Amino acid sequence: MSGRLDHYSVSVGELVAFAAASGDLRPATVAGPTAQQGMAGHKRLRQLRPPPWQAERTLRGQLLIEGITLELAGRADFVRQDESGQWRVEELKTCLGDPHRQPPGTLHWAQAKVYGYLLGQELALADTSAITIQVTRMDLLTGALACQSEVLSLADLGRYTELLVASYCRWLQRVAERHLAVVVSSQALDFPFANYRPQQLAAARHVYRCVRESTHLLVTAPTGSGKTMTVLFPAAKSLGNSLVKQVVALSAKGSGQQVLLSALAVLRGVGLAPSLVQLTAKAKLCPCRVASAPPDEEENCPRCIGFYDRLPAARDEALAVGWLDSPTISAIAERHQICPFELALQMLPWMAWVVCDLNYWYDPMVRLSLFDQDNNQRLLLVDEVHNLPERGRAMLSAEVSTQQLTQVEMALAGATGVKACLRSLRQCQQALRALAPAKLEGDYPLPQKPPERLLEKLTALLAAVEQWRATEPAAGGLLVPGVDLGLALQPLRRFLLVAELYGDSHFSQVTVTGGAVVCLLWSADAGSYLAARAAEVRALVGFSATLSPLPYYLDNLGWAGLDEQQLHHLPLASAFPERNRLTLIAPFVDTRWRARAASLPALVALIAKVCRAGGGNYLLFMPSFAYLASVAEPLAEALPEWRLLQQTADSDPAQKEALLAALTTAEGKTLVLAVLGGVLAEAVDLPGGVLQGVIVVGTGMGQPDLAAKTLQAYWQQRQRDGYSYSFRIPGLAKVLQAGGRVIRSETDRAAVVLIDPRYTTPAYQGSLPGHWQPQVVADEQALALALNRFWWAD
Repeated sequence: MSGRLDHYSVSVGELVAFAAASGDLRPATVAGPTAQQGMAGHKRLRQLRPPPWQAERTLRGQLLIEGITLELAGRADFVRQDESGQWRVEELKTCLGDPHRQPPGTLHWAQAKVYGYLLGQELALADTSAITIQVTRMDLLTGALACQSEVLSLADLGRYTELLVASYCRWLQRVAERHLAVVVSSQALDFPFANYRPQQLAAARHVYRCVRESTHLLVTAPTGSGKTMTVLFPAAKSLGNSLVKQVVALSAKGSGQQVLLSALAVLRGVGLAPSLVQLTAKAKLCPCRVASAPPDEEENCPRCIGFYDRLPAARDEALAVGWLDSPTISAIAERHQICPFELALQMLPWMAWVVCDLNYWYDPMVRLSLFDQDNNQRLLLVDEVHNLPERGRAMLSAEVSTQQLTQVEMALAGATGVKACLRSLRQCQQALRALAPAKLEGDYPLPQKPPERLLEKLTALLAAVEQWRATEPAAGGLLVPGVDLGLALQPLRRFLLVAELYGDSHFSQVTVTGGAVVCLLWSADAGSYLAARAAEVRALVGFSATLSPLPYYLDNLGWAGLDEQQLHHLPLASAFPERNRLTLIAPFVDTRWRARAASLPALVALIAKVCRAGGGNYLLFMPSFAYLASVAEPLAEALPEWRLLQQTADSDPAQKEALLAALTTAEGKTLVLAVLGGVLAEAVDLPGGVLQGVIVVGTGMGQPDLAAKTLQAYWQQRQRDGYSYSFRIPGLAKVLQAGGRVIRSETDRAAVVLIDPRYTTPAYQGSLPGHWQPQVVADEQALALALNRFWWAD
């Protein structure tokens, strides 16, 4: 098997993005057009370019360089032959605001030149033939055009194109050698543990078969049963047998990424060749944005100035290293003084494994264009897939508020030349306040249509900001310390994007609180959108301990209509002895909202009794931070000999890691207070034996606000149990995840105590996992007896 590459196909856009970029890294405009607006601009220009103009002309060609035959293809925006017989190639760039204020970028010129060369080759023109290369900017608000052109010979265009292709082919050869190492190592890879857990081998084969047959798969397996390796090992084998070229592993939370990386590190330890990149949010990764560094305008960031000039050396080093988790990316970027987030993006197409958050694949606001190519050769793994319905709804929802508009105003404060921006901002405030009923507070539904006047004024504001940034040389992203203009405008851009995606499952509402006004565009069902993103890849494997009841998740993932040829479900039983888990339901303390104050003393006494019965370390999960705060002090008094650690509403990742570290090293008598659905409730891989129990207070259900009631009505209209779909099942998922923090190995013993009378109802009894074998205890005495028998009886 040879690592030499002799043939490759690439789009013109990919080629120039890799080989033609130079100079500074320009941040994405804070107020530029959305993709949908850009497409509308292309359509508008087509009306201004009638025949003999040719729109979206496909051009193809071949070049043999560096021993590689490179197939080039793409669609030029516009092509025509003038009356004189000379050919013209035009590329379009859309903008909001005066198109003369900002010249077109290098990549648009590069793309037009390559298209000019391909056109000349296709027409068999002489090397001396002149071709006009033109780049046009269009203001989407007024339709105004700014055109720049250059006349070049076909020979000049050929030399330019060959330089780009030579650089690209040298890189391709190195990538091919790296990928060959991945394929060979994956073929030879053995399962990293001495023995499979029960069902694990059959499950891994099932995963591989689904990838081979291009079938989606949902895997339900209890927490701690090894489902992550059950999925990753056959995914590696899929790479080894060339079923796919890239595996993208998605997680809903940063802690989930660490679980995936740890499992992949185990595979690397037994021979898997490193070819991995982790994508971490820019705000967490970039030195110019983290809290420990002084804020900086992105245009003036030294990591961005000259970025593309220093990128090739950094890219070469990154490819040689191969294992590009966030610390490694940061270290390489530090050595070459470039932006680490952008370096990770540059490496993403070339790595066999990608680990990142769900939003980079699914969220229409931040989805990477790199994921729009070659998806038939991509395997998608979705960890904790039960989170996807709620995350999907959030991705297709947006809000704009008077507070957000005030943030924009603060970001512009003190800047020169912003009168037009501030005038547009006031008009946005007026349009937003006009939606609210006079002098009435609360939630109010709006007609089934985004408010047009507000959309119009927001679009005008973004155009004014973009034109100001292009006009004022000193205009930057950060004008007032601590207030980033780009970040302040992001919610407004999302609002406009969601308005473009607004469909039958969307709802509009306005909320008035203390004079503040919020307009919300809210998605009740992201299923069809999620299913469309899943359909792009060869196969998707979603895995979780919480996929019950299955029909709920099939509805919310958009897969209810798939047959067995398109979707499999693989439920796995617990791999651990059932006698090692005690699950008790304590219905005698009412934790419902109206009863909380009266039942607080009984609740504290019950929690203290559970902790003292077995000793050790416990996690206590509460429905909210307010409820958590109300029990913290009484618990400290009831358990004076215990160390209490408390999650707070503003806990950052470092505080979370400190809590986990304290819990992991605790020798007993430690109680951690956390909230259901929070960072400590799932995707937290505690070592076996650390926890002796989990106590869950309440059922995890959200508040019955207008959005939740709208969701209930939406599913009820579709012949589903609206109450369960909007309240009970999402809450139960949080409870099951919390209960999954215990029993991580065959020798672990732990108790799970569920405190709420609703757990005795058939709806809840039938939804709890079978291996939990819940027992209802009628009072505190029965609870103490059951705990005593579990912990002390042989």
